[in-house]
Amino acid sequence: MSLGIVDFDQTTKYGDTALDLAIKNNKLESIEALLSGGAKIEKFDGTVLGVSSTPLILAVNLSKLEVVKLLLKYKPDVNILDSLGYTPLQNLFSKPRYNKVDLEIAKLLVEHGANIDVITPDGKKLEDLVRKGKKPELIDLLKECYAKNEEKQKNNITVSKSFV
Repeated sequence: MSLGIVDFDQTTKYGDTALDLAIKNNKLESIEALLSGGAKIEKFDGTVLGVSSTPLILAVNLSKLEVVKLLLKYKPDVNILDSLGYTPLQNLFSKPRYNKVDLEIAKLLVEHGANIDVITPDGKKLEDLVRKGKKPELIDLLKECYAKNEEKQKNNITVSKSFV
């Protein structure tokens, strides 16, 4: 696929770049071509409901699992904040409705280093967001992540003590 001369920063009247439009329309080949051609993985331009976000946050908000997988290959900051101060994981956990795809996206974000201890600008933890939405699968995922973190901390303490 030839890109020719592309202004990656050019936007539609709604603020979308070519990358945003490719994400919204699930055009994996176009996304790959744009990213490998120089489009910025962490540029704030895509909007969902008036909130400015990065390509990753946009894909998370739109439940685009395959797009999220592709974007993660380009190593975006999985803890970057949108214009309201929410991370991709907080965005996902804040959704009024979610589906099994969102659970897979949450797992991917955590596997790629998403901070599960992050607090929203109004002081909410991830478990607060999940409980509010009554999302049992996400609650289970969080419990599993907290247990893994606790185990890692125990192992680090054990290793540290062995060097004393």
